[in-house]
Amino acid sequence: MDKLLRELENPNLHDIANMSFRVELWDRHALHIRWVIAASGSVFLARAAFEEAIMQWPDQKLTLRQGIMLISEHPCGKPR
Repeated sequence: MDKLLRELENPNLHDIANMSFRVELWDRHALHIRWVIAASGSVFLARAAFEEAIMQWPDQKLTLRQGIMLISEHPCGKPR
């Protein structure tokens, strides 16, 4: 735990707190986030990562969110 805290204090790390846009891959029941594919402080980079994730995992539930705000989802509002 101490090692992790020291790593987080490192000023050379990316500013994780400002990476509010996240691309998320959900479990097969769309109940839990299985993996955060990308995190970005830029909506443009997050959108590009979201589009690439759709190409990589076309049959999976994916979301692009800023905090709790849903920006986009794949498949588009279709129940799984």
